[in-house]
Amino acid sequence: MKEKTPAERRAFAAEIETHVERGEGAEARAQIPRWLKGGDRSVEDRLQASEWYRRLAETRLAVQVLGIEREFVTWTRLTADQSRLQLQLARLINAWGASTTALALLEAVPARIVKEFSAAAGGILLSNYRYPAAVATLRQATVQEPKNHFLQILLARALQGLSLEGADHWDESDAILERLEKEQVGQSSSVAAVSSQTLASNAILRGDLDEAKRCLSRMHERIGTLGGSVNLGNGWKWQCAYHALRGEQAGFSAAFEKAWPLLWIPDEKPELWTELIYWRGLLVHRQNPKALPPEWALIEAYPGPGSRAQKWLRSAMGAPFQEVTFGSGQRLWDSADWEWALPERIVGLLAIAGEGGIPQHRLSETLWPDEHYSFFTWSKRLENAVFRARKELRAKIDWKDGQLRLRSPLPGALKLVRSGDDGWEWFSERADRLRRLGSKLTRGVIQAEYGVSARTASRILS
Repeated sequence: MKEKTPAERRAFAAEIETHVERGEGAEARAQIPRWLKGGDRSVEDRLQASEWYRRLAETRLAVQVLGIEREFVTWTRLTADQSRLQLQLARLINAWGASTTALALLEAVPARIVKEFSAAAGGILLSNYRYPAAVATLRQATVQEPKNHFLQILLARALQGLSLEGADHWDESDAILERLEKEQVGQSSSVAAVSSQTLASNAILRGDLDEAKRCLSRMHERIGTLGGSVNLGNGWKWQCAYHALRGEQAGFSAAFEKAWPLLWIPDEKPELWTELIYWRGLLVHRQNPKALPPEWALIEAYPGPGSRAQKWLRSAMGAPFQEVTFGSGQRLWDSADWEWALPERIVGLLAIAGEGGIPQHRLSETLWPDEHYSFFTWSKRLENAVFRARKELRAKIDWKDGQLRLRSPLPGALKLVRSGDDGWEWFSERADRLRRLGSKLTRGVIQAEYGVSARTASRILS
């Protein structure tokens, strides 16, 4: 096959870019390997191919094409090329829900590389609620790419988050979005729809429901431009928020039914759907202010960054905040002191997550929190740990499309993660009660009664 000239390769790349922009995935996926084969698989080429795959929502291919699986674990002092590859990897695994790992990898990238590729870094920071750093990084990104409308929307959202933290940047956020709306007048544009949606969220978080209604109305006029995307799901999420604040159960339920299938995506960042159920919790709270909604307890206990945002949201909504902890102010997943076997941690975490489950990469980084550079070994290690949980605890764990869920939670597991309880105290109190009733406690009885491993049962008896 005749080797393509540089001009021909640029023309081929432009053709692929057109397919990606139009969402023509089949055509782009067929051409990307050919484009790579015609070059020297340089770092530049691999990054370009990875970015095309990312935009096509082919995250696994985007990681695979980077070609760093074998060498990644050995990286210490990053070269310029390694820094760029690591930044792209952080961006990809962040989409998979490995938030802590993505932030750790981003932090290790030299500042000059982050500054040069600030759009990628800004998205990671914003999606993990690191608002001050996100604002600074996205300001740089909008200077580098002034015609990128969606970067400007991300900056407006970061300014929204900064305002929730206590700074007042509402006007600046609104100004960016209103300008984008006006620029798209008369056009069938997803930019305009997402701008209206974000303006509605600003109004909702400020408590201006009349303005929120007007913004949501403008969003719905252009809703066809959003397709079946996460942006559409976010639009329905803010419609849920509006109805929750109005106390309108029927309107909320109708919007929730449309939002949930768009935001609950297996093997992707769970904050997409935990942000949605926050508003269902608010509706429950408005109906019974003295009770802690189960949705809020789930978000606070769920492993990852979601609880950070919930504190600010509850503050903005005037709802009281109640810390949800395990044991003596500790959390199951970051307590090195708990002598729990790996299977028990898995079952406990999945019991917390409920029907939403946990993406495999979020679960992995929770189980091995200091092993970010072992990322490419996580899958096999998790397979072994889940096998043990199924065998030792008889746990019915579903693992499908990268998402793990507990099909029928073990009674003991649910008690282990009950809010405000100390797991060992719970066991001890009930063990004492059984002894008083004359029951003969053995390790087997404890295992059967509470659904724990032999190791935990032995500790309870000691």
